[in-house]
Amino acid sequence: MERLICQNCGESLRKEGEEYFCPYCGARYRDNQAEYAAELLRNALDDFRIENLARARRVLYQAVHAKYPSKQVVIQAATNVLSTHPEDFLARIYLHSHDGDPYELIECLAKENVSFWEAKEVYNWLIRSLENRVVGALKDFVDRHFEGREKTEALIAIEDEAYKLDSGVYDLTLKRDAFLCYSAEDMPRVIEIMNLFEENGLTCFAAFRNLRHGKAAQDNYQDAIFKAMKNCRVFVFLSSNSSRSPERKGVREELDFLISDLKKKPRVEFLLEEYSSRTPILAKRRLEEAFPHLEYCRDEQDLVIRVANLLNAEETAEKERIKKLALEAAEKAKMELLAEYQAREEERKKRDAERLSKEEESLKQQQEKARLEREEHARKQKELEEERLRLEKERIELEKKKLEMQSGSMNPADRIDPESMLKMMEQAEALKRKKEQEERKRQEEERRRQEEERKRKQELERRRIEAEKKAKQEAAWEATRKEVEAIRLKNEAQLKKISHPTHEGDFVYFGGYPQSVVTNPSLINELRLCAKTGRFIECRKREYAEVGGRYFLVEPIKWRILSWEGKRCLLLSEFILDCGKFDHQKNDFPDSEIHAWLNKDFYNKAFASESYRLMESSLETKGTGFFKRNVRSVQTTVFLPSKEDMESFEFDFFSDQDRRCKLTDYAKAKGAAIAESGYGWYWISTPNEANRIYVVSSQGFLGWGYVDAENGGIRPKIEIEMDESR
Repeated sequence: MERLICQNCGESLRKEGEEYFCPYCGARYRDNQAEYAAELLRNALDDFRIENLARARRVLYQAVHAKYPSKQVVIQAATNVLSTHPEDFLARIYLHSHDGDPYELIECLAKENVSFWEAKEVYNWLIRSLENRVVGALKDFVDRHFEGREKTEALIAIEDEAYKLDSGVYDLTLKRDAFLCYSAEDMPRVIEIMNLFEENGLTCFAAFRNLRHGKAAQDNYQDAIFKAMKNCRVFVFLSSNSSRSPERKGVREELDFLISDLKKKPRVEFLLEEYSSRTPILAKRRLEEAFPHLEYCRDEQDLVIRVANLLNAEETAEKERIKKLALEAAEKAKMELLAEYQAREEERKKRDAERLSKEEESLKQQQEKARLEREEHARKQKELEEERLRLEKERIELEKKKLEMQSGSMNPADRIDPESMLKMMEQAEALKRKKEQEERKRQEEERRRQEEERKRKQELERRRIEAEKKAKQEAAWEATRKEVEAIRLKNEAQLKKISHPTHEGDFVYFGGYPQSVVTNPSLINELRLCAKTGRFIECRKREYAEVGGRYFLVEPIKWRILSWEGKRCLLLSEFILDCGKFDHQKNDFPDSEIHAWLNKDFYNKAFASESYRLMESSLETKGTGFFKRNVRSVQTTVFLPSKEDMESFEFDFFSDQDRRCKLTDYAKAKGAAIAESGYGWYWISTPNEANRIYVVSSQGFLGWGYVDAENGGIRPKIEIEMDESR
């Protein structure tokens, strides 16, 4: 009889009635399945290569079914199988689940001719390391190859695993209250402690629940443990004879990491059982170093109280640290403003001194010029006076001679002829006119000098008044700026966690908007007494919004990072934040009411701080179907995702499940539509026909809706400029 090998592990199959079964992995095949697979192998491979394939499959089976499969070992084993038989189904599944290419994996899952045991192996492998992008494909695969109760249980398990992915159970960066360090032998007590914590409102991390197994664990198991320890606020060691044993490598490494790298981490040791005399000395020393001067905790309620006290102390210390940083920032800003003001005052004084020096120099030059003009004028006046006296003397002489001629007593030799007399008279008249002109000119020069002096004094007075007015304006501006700066520092100190984006995996927190409903009765009573100041109601150094008598906490907005090129970061809100109609009748996004609301009301509420600059982006909208229109561009700051965005594999939208979106409590209170699954439908910016617009349904598929629907969800999209280092 010809040898038949198992498609799972490569072991020889044994005949049992009308079936073949594998003694190594327990797989069972009908006659036709086993013989058909053997026929395919004989057509593709010779006997020698079939033996090699059987050995390679056995190695791959052992690598896959290890407690924590090694990525390198699985890839190497799968590659060896494919090098012998490139069409091996399981080897392709194992390889493509590691290489990060979801398209190849989804293509493999679409294969029809798969045995039940192969389908079961694929399901057991992928469910241990399920990813959102293959959830839909795995559901279809189970639906085709499983039947009855096994099919129902498998689909429920996939839904549960998908819920854990969505709720962040496997998110190692999530801030939790307590990290549980334990031994696997104490698992029943560990589960009791974990449930006790969560019943009292404390979140905790336990490796058996919050760590992925299968290919998702890989070789980074201990690194994942250390990462979770850093993000948990209190380290809780569940002490027992088993966990204190040096043979527990995981516990020993966690304690060593706590001693070396997390020296300031709050910690508690809870005794599950009393110390045994057989506890090794080495373990005792390590525990004494990890928990110095700390009393053991024996009572479970005492454990909860002690952890809560440590958390409150840490919160108080964190608040004090933030307050101290805010005060230091305010003091630093104050000193910077004071230094800037002093520098500006010094610069102004220097400019005023230079201006006054120039004006004094100009005044001295003008005075010197006026003095020289006066001296020159006095000299000319003196010359004119001398000339006038000479001419007057000559005139007297002429008058005297004229009288002598008339009386006949003048000597004939001294007589002057009439023409000479007339000439001399004309010269005297010309000299008189010249003197009068000089006098008028002098008077005009004096009037001009007086007018210039008057204008100069008026200009100096005008400059003095302007300088005083400018100084008063600068003083008022400085006082206003100090007041505005004080308000800005206060707001930044209060909204420190909101105004500065913080990364969390593929997400970033930026801006603030009302989200979670307030359920604390004392806080609600206090909020009713608080008045609204500005955008929201301020109470206990937090901000709240009120809708229909209910109050909602303003929290940082969680954005999904769609793309990041250089400093430009494209973000999409992870939740539906609000609701409202798209427009009264238009389906063109740039002219719609929702566009105006996003870039005015939503923008002013969500982005109080400008630590990171929102950039205007060019948005193109175009219609589809019968009412097709030309492409239109618009510059906008906050916008909606487009149909192309929601179908883009580049943005990780591989299936309908990837497009589904949950609502915040605030959006629900505003009247947003919500399905029984907890998801809602929301607008996108691509027009459909007439007064209709494309939407994403609560099931995640693309549909259409009328633009005047009041309960449409709003899932904003923005683009910011951000350094990767921040």
